[in-house]
Amino acid sequence: MAIYGDHLGASDDAYRAARALAHATIRLDHPEDPFDVQRQRPEYPEDTYSVIGNVLAVLRCLHQVVQQVDACQHRAAARATGRDLTAAAHGHLRDAVFALDRAHAHLDLALGVTSAITWQPAPTPQQPAAAVRADADVAPAASSGVTRGGASGLGL
Repeated sequence: MAIYGDHLGASDDAYRAARALAHATIRLDHPEDPFDVQRQRPEYPEDTYSVIGNVLAVLRCLHQVVQQVDACQHRAAARATGRDLTAAAHGHLRDAVFALDRAHAHLDLALGVTSAITWQPAPTPQQPAAAVRADADVAPAASSGVTRGGASGLGL
């Protein structure tokens, strides 16, 4: 459970969560699925919508964190021995905020485009991928039965 007054613990937790997400997205498969003959599970590209939505929420939080760290340094600048260093840090933190804004804008566009994608079902271990693609050419996308996941973390 988050302790909102512990900025050092929260930043450590955020790092661990980001690292876990980086590892978990190497392949977007589900651990409960059986392996195929090549010892791989099917991937679920429909899960990318939720992942992108949650990363957008994280970026909004990071934007706020960077602004707040900058504000703290600005408030305490009189206590710094190197005023030119605090000014340089402020410039770099402001640049980071702008970079987070750009990253957010691009991910938001990607989320919008991703929401329009209809994914065909993954092949079963007994069914080759070519057979699923052949079925997809015949069946309309709306009847595939595969739905996109919702972005579950957007309302922080």
